[in-house]
Amino acid sequence: MPWRQALLDTLLGVGQDTVVVSHFVAINVAVGAAPNDSRLTEFRPNNCSITAMETDGASLSLLELGETLETVVG
Repeated sequence: MPWRQALLDTLLGVGQDTVVVSHFVAINVAVGAAPNDSRLTEFRPNNCSITAMETDGASLSLLELGETLETVVG
C-alpha cells in the first residue's frame, strides 16, 4: 500500500524529537512496523494516549505503547 510506505518513510526521516498527532490507523501502522508486522490493527489506542517510538533512520523501535482503549460490549 503506497500510503503505508509513505507514512513509514516520513517517520523514518524524522531527525529530531517530534510530536506527531494522529489517529488509530497511522499509529497502528507505526507500531506494527517496529517488529516488522504488517497487520493493520495492533492495538486500540485510547483518546489522547501517548505512544513513544524512536528511529535510527532505517527502522522504528517502540519505546512505550500508549494506553489501550477499554470497551464494554454488552
